[in-house]
Amino acid sequence: MRVSCIRTDRVCAEVCSATAKVLATSYKDVKDLVKYCHKICIACAEECEGHDHKHCQECADARRKCAEACEEYLKY
Repeated sequence: MRVSCIRTDRVCAEVCSATAKVLATSYKDVKDLVKYCHKICIACAEECEGHDHKHCQECADARRKCAEACEEYLKY
């Protein structure tokens, strides 16, 4: 039941990490990467919200915050 959740969490963590590393380089062509980061964070949050465990709810909150940060970045 949680295989999909764990897989999505792992992919999300890798994408967020890679996005943060690329953004730290001040490289300019990152819009599509940030869009994908936003997309996977939303998917992960939705997956985690489906579970009642406290750590799942905390994960969902963190993913929503990351998605919001991506939205803010994409405004500029």
